[in-house]
Amino acid sequence: MTDYLFKSANEWTSDGPKAYNIGIAFQDSQIFFGQITLPLPFVDSEIPTADDIIDVASYTFRSQLELAMIHEEGNSGVVDFAVVLLPLPWICLRMWLPFLTCGEFKHAKVDVCVINCDANAIVRLDTCPQLVAGAIAAFQDMNSGRRAAGLEVLDSMVFLGIIMVRTSPSVLKIPVTHELAQCVETGTFPDNLTIVTGHVLDIPRPHCRFSEGMDPLDNRRVILRCYEAFKEFLL
Repeated sequence: MTDYLFKSANEWTSDGPKAYNIGIAFQDSQIFFGQITLPLPFVDSEIPTADDIIDVASYTFRSQLELAMIHEEGNSGVVDFAVVLLPLPWICLRMWLPFLTCGEFKHAKVDVCVINCDANAIVRLDTCPQLVAGAIAAFQDMNSGRRAAGLEVLDSMVFLGIIMVRTSPSVLKIPVTHELAQCVETGTFPDNLTIVTGHVLDIPRPHCRFSEGMDPLDNRRVILRCYEAFKEFLL
């Protein structure tokens, strides 16, 4: 535990969730989304290149996809592509949230944040532990704002999360409770186990998940349907 007392959310590794009694359980598509057949995507997934597109939405999708597939560290095109995939009105980009840990304020970076009064989603471009820490930071920040407004603080909330590696996503549901947030704030071990549920998309060639991403049409069909199902949690 002592290694995590003063770490920012962006420094969390796989030991971070363990330090706060957080586990992860993976589910298949039907259980995670609660649907047998996932909805059709908002763009034509069959279009092979941007040159073959006639409507604006599909052209934006395909051109941003090509930029996001560039293999460069810190590629900002991945963030822009995540926004194309979540065309919702409550999106904020590249947010830095305060992160209270062991009585000291650090920070948490969120690449894309969808803010809604009923559901919230965050997107990170790297790892699950940092996504979990970002959800805890968002919960702390929300309750801080509610206290300042004279409102009752939330006892718990489930945050929706996406980890993007180039154009290959994994999706998670991250429950954050008042107990968990307080334990992170004070650097103590929670009595209750927190289970994060996740889904790794079932694509045709799992061993090429990150190198292929959404470029092949068969991968794109699967991934875009998952995004449509994910968006239904936010509407």
